[in-house]
Amino acid sequence: MQKFIFVLFQKSRLENLYPFSTNTLSIAKDLISDLKVGRFQINDISGAIEKGSHHRQVNHSFQPIGVLTLWFESFNNIELKNLITNLQKVFDDVWYFAVDEKVVLNNKAIDGENSFTQYALISKHANISKTTFFDHWQDVHTEIAINTQSTFSYIQNTITQDFSQDHAPFLAIVEESFPIAALEDPAIFYNADSQEVLEKNIARMMESCQKFLNFEEIIVFPTKQLNLL
Repeated sequence: MQKFIFVLFQKSRLENLYPFSTNTLSIAKDLISDLKVGRFQINDISGAIEKGSHHRQVNHSFQPIGVLTLWFESFNNIELKNLITNLQKVFDDVWYFAVDEKVVLNNKAIDGENSFTQYALISKHANISKTTFFDHWQDVHTEIAINTQSTFSYIQNTITQDFSQDHAPFLAIVEESFPIAALEDPAIFYNADSQEVLEKNIARMMESCQKFLNFEEIIVFPTKQLNLL
């Protein structure tokens, strides 16, 4: 199936995002009700996600508030354009990408009340090639992230088509899921049972990140996966 990721934005300062009251689930379900999707997923920043606002890294005038993910067996370009037009009427900005999905780790089902999913839109720093970027991210960094964090789900989304033009040239989108307690506790986030292990794991992650990421353009934000029932 072809996977599409739609990142939804609100024109707001970070301190004005919470409490988050937008009914993202209802809006998105209404907009995709007539589409023939094989599967869909909706994430936003409601509930306990406010406690993890310090995880956000956003160098942009708008704040990401949610993600709509659709999987199509086949898709109609006209229907896709209509969906994008309707999303843009509701949200202040929408970035949308076709991606090649690789599920690297999936140890348990994601429960929106007891876990959170962190998205990262990433690009390469200027001193490396795209090949080096993907080699390090896919073959080196992902394993380091899994080993140094309490990550129980890690999905690599390589961007195959970027339909938006008003942002940095992102190459990939990372989806990582953690236990909800990791929102507030760095020791849980970095899977550390002592201060020594915490410092070691943070250092390993930062060293790896610095080898391939463009920190000036990165966008990182935690979300809650909404119950679709």
